Formats: sequence, structure tokens, C-alpha cells
Amino acid sequence: MGGGDTETGTESNIRDSINGVSIFSIKTMSMEKLLSIGELSEKLGIPIATLYAWTCKKKIPYIKLGTLVRFKESEITEWISKKSVLPDEKSFTPVSHQKRRRRSSRQGTNYIDRIVQTSKEAVFGIRRGV
Repeated sequence: MGGGDTETGTESNIRDSINGVSIFSIKTMSMEKLLSIGELSEKLGIPIATLYAWTCKKKIPYIKLGTLVRFKESEITEWISKKSVLPDEKSFTPVSHQKRRRRSSRQGTNYIDRIVQTSKEAVFGIRRGV
């Protein structure tokens, strides 16, 4: 062990790690595929223009690579799960139990008949049934 060319175990561990991630982990780590805006548009059924608007307003997670906009599928999946709206059990009323308002079709016709009659009277000065 001569002239300072040897490393201790601690120095070796420091050299073989970057920000707490071992070199081995970095070499074996696979990168997640990034989706283009067109691919995401197709997957979600949302127009490309809407996705661009959402990125400008920072409403959707995205990655900016120069002039390109890309999306991590895992981040989009998580973002969508946070947007889910679950029904409130207390306010849920089955359709069969909801009261339905029914309007007589004749009621609408009477209303229109009155408007027409009033208009005739105003224009012609004629009173129906007189």
C-alpha cells in the first residue's frame, strides 16, 4: 500500500455513487417512454390544441425538451386518478326515485295560441269571439 494510489472502502463507495444512486442502478435502470403530444391526444381522446393549452396553463404534468413537449405515462396516469370524481352517497338518488315533471303538450299550445291571438289583436284590432 504505497504511494497514495489505493482507495479505502468508503472512498470507493463514494466514487461509485452519484447523489445516493449507485452506478450499478443507473446502468440497469430503464427509462420510461415519453409520449408525444400526438400520442397522448390519441390515448386520451383530447384534441392536441387542448393539450397545448393545458401545458401553457400548467394544468397537466409535462416535460419540456427544447421546443418539444413530452409526457411521462406514469405521471399522466397519476394525474388522471387525482381528477376522478366519486359520487357522494348521500346526494345520490336513483333515477327511478326522482320526481319527473311532466308538462302537458296542450299547455304549450295554449300559450302559443294566446301569443298569436294577442298579436292579431294588436295588429288588426280584431277581438276573437266578438
